[in-house]
Amino acid sequence: INPITKILFIGWMEKNKGVIEILNALNQIKHLEFECKLAGSGSLNKYVEDYIQNNNLSSKVKFLGWVIGEEKSKLLKEADIFLLPSFLEGYPNALLEAMQYEIASIASNVGGIPDVIINNETGILIEPGNELQLANAIEFLIQDNATRKALGENGRKRVVNNNTISSAESKFLSNIFELF
Repeated sequence: INPITKILFIGWMEKNKGVIEILNALNQIKHLEFECKLAGSGSLNKYVEDYIQNNNLSSKVKFLGWVIGEEKSKLLKEADIFLLPSFLEGYPNALLEAMQYEIASIASNVGGIPDVIINNETGILIEPGNELQLANAIEFLIQDNATRKALGENGRKRVVNNNTISSAESKFLSNIFELF
């Protein structure tokens, strides 16, 4: 039997991070086997706790509050799917971190995210606010271990090849030499 798929969100518990959409999407697929951990803090803390309680999600969705250090590392090591369905985003460190841990990632097609995620190659892009797309993407990755693993591996390669100090250094040097 397959181990239970572990889903993770780390970030601010705010509307613009897509937290409400995560909860609604998980509620739509609660018949599936998964465990989701929501780590972070913000103005939606009480909303998140109440939603989990009122929709009988306590056995599947855990709200952890803010996590740092070893606790955060442990969550990243255990996760199979990372969610970042933000409405606006720059170049999100949380996503880069998750991808570095080979976690298949589902994120919104906003800000710098499409520079990191190539849809269906290094992760899955969804439209912000689209709960059905989010639910379908989560369900797909819960049910397809091979794709989930491939997205995780490809995502890690992309982050390492494009976001490390040594990759930046070699790009910088090659650009400097092109000037002369």
